[in-house]
Formats: sequence, structure tokens, C-alpha cells
Amino acid sequence: MADGGIDMFTEFTPNSSNTKMLRNAFSRFATGVTIVSCDSLDGHIGMTVNSFSSISLDPALIMWAPDKKSSRFKYFEAAEYFAVHVLNSDQYKLCSEFVRNKNAFDTIAHSTSNKGVPLIDNCLARFHCHKFDMHDAGDHKIIIGKVDSAFESTGNALSFYSGEFGKQTSITVLSLGFFWDVTSCVKSSYTLPRKAVEFFASPGSAVSRLYNSILTCL
Repeated sequence: MADGGIDMFTEFTPNSSNTKMLRNAFSRFATGVTIVSCDSLDGHIGMTVNSFSSISLDPALIMWAPDKKSSRFKYFEAAEYFAVHVLNSDQYKLCSEFVRNKNAFDTIAHSTSNKGVPLIDNCLARFHCHKFDMHDAGDHKIIIGKVDSAFESTGNALSFYSGEFGKQTSITVLSLGFFWDVTSCVKSSYTLPRKAVEFFASPGSAVSRLYNSILTCL
């Protein structure tokens, strides 16, 4: 449907014969794109990953989940330190290079942390971690990292949805009333960044009367 609704759906019980259907269903969840890196006896290793997620602020914990069948899994399972790079929308080619080549660091400019981890510059965010814990999860393994250092910048994010890459951008808000039903606190199909709300709710703004109501919806 043009308005973002559902045209049709298929319900099924996941089993070993319909893993492609399950993969397709999983792919309906839009994510960002990251490159996870580590050092190894075979050199600097990188892997394109979209299973990254934050877990905790205190302590600062993140997680990601490599496939045990991946030829790169052994490197990250053994690595004591690793870095997660959140890619911006201009880094699609970089992302694709790491999909094809685990040793892509041999051909791209990068720096190295004091723990030997290869680092990519100009990304949206970067988290340098040491391994905090690992857990088996079916055909994947969940790797939890404690963030030792982090950096972030502004820009548009590289996104991944339904098997395709795209660009996630912020929306320029002209009228909060157009995007929000404050009375019912129901979001429209647009995502309104909190910073945009705070900007338009500056002292003296006509929108400021809606500020407290809107913040309860974020």
C-alpha cells in the first residue's frame, strides 16, 4: 500500500525447510550497517554486520552476533578486543568491500588502536570494545563487548532493509502539528527526532505549548 500499510501477509511456523521465508521475515526489520574489526595472526580482519545493538549504558555494553559457519567467525571468537563502526551513507562501497574480502584492511586507509584493532575513520560512530561475554544462540554466537572508548559524528546513516541498502536521513520539520497527533500521543508515519522537537519548542515559539505533551510520546 502507498501509505505504508500491509498489502498481504504470510503466516508460517519456522522450520528447517523454510529458512528462506524466515530470513525474508527477519529482513523486514530495517537496521543500520556496521563493520566489526579485530586483529589476528592472519592480519587485520573486518566483517560487515547488521546484528549490532546497544545493551546497557552503565556499564556500557554492546552486542553483535556472527554466524558460526562464517570463515571469519574464528577470528572474532578468539579476539580479546574489537571495534564496531557504524557506517554513513557514503560508505556503501566500503561495506561491500568487506562483504567480499575479510582482509579489506590491506587495501584501505585506516589507523590502529593501542590494542592493535584496525579503525575506520569518517564513520557515524565507533565503539572500541573488549570482550565482556559470549553466548551460544543457535547457529550464531552472541558476542557482548564492554565499550572502552567511543566516538560519534553527524551525517546520514547507511541502512539495510529487505536485502537492500539505503540511506536514513533526518526529517526537516516545518510544523509539529502536521506530524503529530498530540492529543492521542500517536506518532505519524514520520519519525521526529527529539532534537527537532527541542528546537521548535524553544522559548517564545508557538509550538512550545505542545512541548511537554510531545516529549511524553518520544
